[in-house]
Amino acid sequence: MAKILAVDDDSTTALLVEAALQNSGHQVIHARNSEEALALAGSADLGAIILDIMMPGNSGFELLEELRRSDSLAATPILMLSSLHDSSHRVSGLRRGAADYITKPFDPDELCLRVDKLLETHAKPSQFLEGDLRHFAFGELLQSLQQGKRSGVLELPEAGSQLRLENGEILSASTRKLNGRAAALAMSSTDRGRFRFTPRGDGEKPPPSGKPFSIDGLLMSAALLEDEIDRRRAFLPEPDTQLRAVIADLPTPPEALVEVPVSALYMHLLDHPSSSLKEMFDSGLAAPIQIRAGVAWLLEGGLLEERSLDQGSVVIDPEPRIEAPEPEASLAPLPKRVLILPTADSWPGVFEALSKDARGPSGQGFKRLAEKVLLRKGGTGQVRIEDQVITVHLQIFEPATFARLAPMLSICEGLVVWFKDPPLSPAAAGILADLLAPRRQRKAMLLGPQDGLSPRLRTAVSSAPDWVWRQEPPKSLSELLSLLRG
Repeated sequence: MAKILAVDDDSTTALLVEAALQNSGHQVIHARNSEEALALAGSADLGAIILDIMMPGNSGFELLEELRRSDSLAATPILMLSSLHDSSHRVSGLRRGAADYITKPFDPDELCLRVDKLLETHAKPSQFLEGDLRHFAFGELLQSLQQGKRSGVLELPEAGSQLRLENGEILSASTRKLNGRAAALAMSSTDRGRFRFTPRGDGEKPPPSGKPFSIDGLLMSAALLEDEIDRRRAFLPEPDTQLRAVIADLPTPPEALVEVPVSALYMHLLDHPSSSLKEMFDSGLAAPIQIRAGVAWLLEGGLLEERSLDQGSVVIDPEPRIEAPEPEASLAPLPKRVLILPTADSWPGVFEALSKDARGPSGQGFKRLAEKVLLRKGGTGQVRIEDQVITVHLQIFEPATFARLAPMLSICEGLVVWFKDPPLSPAAAGILADLLAPRRQRKAMLLGPQDGLSPRLRTAVSSAPDWVWRQEPPKSLSELLSLLRG
């Protein structure tokens, strides 16, 4: 049994926490604000602290920092329990020294399990530690070692990885393929297998090493990269899908990808045009979490394309053709790459068009793309029409996404702007006017009612040499793509 301090100004939450932990055999004391919490924490032998963020007076974050400055409480595990769901708050809590973060409403069983894990991890800070990552998350393990200012070697024997720590900071890291920070990032996303921490003996000198780096900074970087991967989950290929780089100017990656060697990944795929994620993981270019984040961003920007034709491919339909009339010899070829820009109100029409093709005998590629539309309202996929593979980029047509259009426009041979309910917003109309500029070897189409545009813009569209205007929505995506012949 342990004594737990729960700090929350909401009496209902406090009662729920108390009931859950008492059922697990723990004693719970309650504080309503920072002043009460500091007074109780200084006079009690606490096993753990559960801390809310939104409280009168000092916030939970401020209290967390004050508790971490106390010599007697620096190693006490603190679990943040808050109604704030944004990843930025979770990262902020972890960076300030929290051992875990749970959002409200919470599951009492999960709360008890996480508290028990924290108590077990911190129970004997001076001794050898060993366990299973299914029960102790790697990030929680690192934070407990940091808070206890531990020195020694943390190993993942099955992965062939190890971290050397000195006073709770990382001196060095290595895996079978990586060293340094990349190796530490690779270890941070490990979620299975055994771990073993061997403390350095009192008389043993630390090995020579470079500049240490903090566990907080490492975990914050890992959390930010996971957030970037989640944002682009629809673009992330299966591990065995072959990838090929598209020759184009490489734009500057977003700041959140500062730790991702995007240029190195892009150049690797230029030199090895059939590489897959799995092969890139094995190459030792970067940590898997870095590779996934970089590849997803490159695919989102149209700078990579998926090439796998194996069964189980996420994008390419293995069937030979869709149900469509045989093309006549005089027909021009279809564009190899098409960018479709639907406004928010036309997304249901896009999904309906994809779904119609997905029901055909060669509908796997259309089905996969429809799933991406449902998941993230955007994505990249490949479909087969008339024995030709076409790469389709779907990107919502709104101000927040305009900055992403430049790299895609530079490589797409076909362009479709699709809107439903008039009128277009001023921002969207302004972008459309810019898109009307003639571009060699591109066929473009505007889908939507005439009254959705101003008279001046209607005239500009009608007179643009490489644009066609269609007011009726297509019955299927294959029908739309067939209208974009060069």
